[in-house]
Amino acid sequence: GTCAIVAYQQDKLDEFIGVDGDNEVSLYVAPVGKL
Repeated sequence: GTCAIVAYQQDKLDEFIGVDGDNEVSLYVAPVGKL
C-alpha cells in the first residue's frame, strides 16, 4: 500500500518533475518503493 502526501510546495514539485505549472501541473503525490 501507500499513503498520499497531503501538503507539498506546488511550484517546487512542478520544477522538480519538469512541468511548466500552467499547461501541466502536479496533482497527487504518493511515495513508492519497498523497505
